[in-house]
Amino acid sequence: MSATFITQFLRVWEMVDGTQLQQDVPDKLVWNLTTDGVYSSSLAYRACFHGRVQMLGVAELWATAAPPKVKIFFWLALHRRLWTAARRRRHGLQANDDCVLCSQEPETADHLFAACVFTRELWHRLLQRVGFQFLCPNGDADLVNWWLASRREISSGFRKGFDSLVLLASWETWKERNRRTFGGAPSSVAQVLQGIQQEGAEWVSAGFRSLAPLFTP
Repeated sequence: MSATFITQFLRVWEMVDGTQLQQDVPDKLVWNLTTDGVYSSSLAYRACFHGRVQMLGVAELWATAAPPKVKIFFWLALHRRLWTAARRRRHGLQANDDCVLCSQEPETADHLFAACVFTRELWHRLLQRVGFQFLCPNGDADLVNWWLASRREISSGFRKGFDSLVLLASWETWKERNRRTFGGAPSSVAQVLQGIQQEGAEWVSAGFRSLAPLFTP
């Protein structure tokens, strides 16, 4: 017998030690997650998630009108799983972790999409066009808290559109970051803004209508 088998046997022995069986009483299965002992598939499913920690912004993300690939990208950003310069340096893949957009701070997801001076100028110009310039992130903003706090400041009629706008602008910022990282010619803030407008018009044409009030194709 293996050590694993012996360990499991002793564990079961401890669980049943002292149990008194009653003669002429048939065995029965009892589901201990319900008060009546009756099995419930829905409770069994929920039991799989006991103790989990819900990440901020995930529920809002999956409810946002955006292409699936952009949602997955943003999900990775929320989980700090994008291969930014800071993450690559932590894994020993490169020596420098400077932000490719500003060369002033380490390139993390929070910095890249909210706190970078390049990105903040982009957000200011973009939000100013729709009257939401008061929502511009500051230099120490982190992505998820800035997003969730900002959406609470917007009336419900524009909130879904704002959510789509956050994903759209972050997606285009990531594309600009990749262009520069892999040797492409850098774009100005105005050029990235133009790309956001063009991509936004395509999103609206594709059926993401909540973005329409914030964009004029």
